[in-house]
Amino acid sequence: MAAISTLRFISQFLFSHSNYKDPKYGQVLHPLLCFMISTLGYMYGSIKLENNYTDQTIEDFQVSQTSRNIIAIGFLFYVFLIIFARFGQAKFTIFYELMWACNLSLISSAYAFWKNKPLILASSMILVSIDQVLWYVDLLAFFLFRIWPIGVAKYLTWPSTTKLRLLTSFHHIFFLPLCLYFLRNQKVIPITAWQISIGMGTILTIVSRLLTPKSILLKGQKEEIYLNLNLSRQLWKDIPFKFLTIVDDKPWYLALPFLSFMWNSGNYILGYELLNRILKYLNQSQIL
Repeated sequence: MAAISTLRFISQFLFSHSNYKDPKYGQVLHPLLCFMISTLGYMYGSIKLENNYTDQTIEDFQVSQTSRNIIAIGFLFYVFLIIFARFGQAKFTIFYELMWACNLSLISSAYAFWKNKPLILASSMILVSIDQVLWYVDLLAFFLFRIWPIGVAKYLTWPSTTKLRLLTSFHHIFFLPLCLYFLRNQKVIPITAWQISIGMGTILTIVSRLLTPKSILLKGQKEEIYLNLNLSRQLWKDIPFKFLTIVDDKPWYLALPFLSFMWNSGNYILGYELLNRILKYLNQSQIL
């Protein structure tokens, strides 16, 4: 009976989100456990998926092991920089933020460089392509016309966005070009990279849905913290396309398939297809 009670307590602690004001969200244990489960599941799934593919069209990195180690350390250092820079404002909820695909892709990319796994790097790029490519659209429109046509980067102007948070969002801009540079020797990014990215994203959306609510309210604060990690609950609230909100806050068996389909379809177009076209152009032009 004691074991059953313990399991029930752990299950309740991890998976129950009936009270968005629950003190556990502001303490260290729940955010940290969620981050660890998400990271381990994501990395284990990424490695297993990559091992199941024997794609002969992907070539090893051209840079040395020492150079790759330095790049890997650089990515991990940036992750720690995010933690330290945002901790003053976010406190322990920073571990929820790290569960976003755009942050975990930094970790999987570090592993890819360390272990000479260009397929994992390509998959990590495709996983976040729809978001980060549309960042360029949003930023260009904002600088020219002061509008956010897509809304993926609109949170940069939220009142709650500090200068440190602004600076540590820079990876949305440099991640894809930097990684593409190190894949410049590839003739093509194989379709298996997109397929692996689907598995990576599926893991993240399921884990995010299970472990976190849409928003939380910490003790002593008046404003809710919007999570909606990896769009596991609804479309990102700043995106204006209402026809994409048909499954917002719907049961998981409706929301997850639809949101995952939209995300992966976008990643096919703005990730797999677009990155291959850029790579082909760079190879033909011999720019890199």
